[in-house]
Amino acid sequence: MNVDLMVFGNKGESVVELKGLLRSLEYPVTAFDLFDESTLNAVIDYQHHYSFNSTGFVDEDLLQDMRDRVRTKDASLYLRPSIRLGDAGAEVAHLQKSLKTLGFYPGEINGIFDSLTETSARHFQTSLGLEEESVVGPQTWNSLERHLALFVLPSKIRPILRQNDKGDFVDLLQEFLYESGFYAGEVNGIFDELTCNAVTRFQRAAGIVSDGSGVVGPETWAALDWRQIY
Repeated sequence: MNVDLMVFGNKGESVVELKGLLRSLEYPVTAFDLFDESTLNAVIDYQHHYSFNSTGFVDEDLLQDMRDRVRTKDASLYLRPSIRLGDAGAEVAHLQKSLKTLGFYPGEINGIFDSLTETSARHFQTSLGLEEESVVGPQTWNSLERHLALFVLPSKIRPILRQNDKGDFVDLLQEFLYESGFYAGEVNGIFDELTCNAVTRFQRAAGIVSDGSGVVGPETWAALDWRQIY
């Protein structure tokens, strides 16, 4: 997709792509489809780091550079080493940052695979129905990357969900509701009656009416995003 110049305050599909690329490259930006202050700061940091002029403006050349770096990063995913208690370094820091983004790790990002990191990794594994193990290997890495990609997808372009739907986005919904204290069931990707009741309680507490009771639309997604950020 060729883009015109993107600047602070822009919205739209190009901004959605830009923020997805920045998050994939581990720059902290919000989950909304607006070129906001967090996006501006991330762009300037990226430009400075990779020897572009630090203007805060995004043109096609800058966007393509980001795409290329994300492709290189994705291609190297399978090379991520298995890590375990006692390990230390950049891969452990990446694990901690990923778990923290998804709400599983409450500690400091220090690159040390300590007991808290191990407990958080096990919690992530069991919440997704993965085999609980002390080693973070390919299956856990792949699940982390997939859920991070879903997490950062802006609320306005997530699908509308209702009872009897299934899939990854229902997983994400259940995780958000669980972290917000409205859902105590299994994270299984099935929009069942228990999930529907949790959605209804959340909507009532948040004063959401436009999506329809028990239906997860843009307003409900946005309110859930807001709770994850704050």
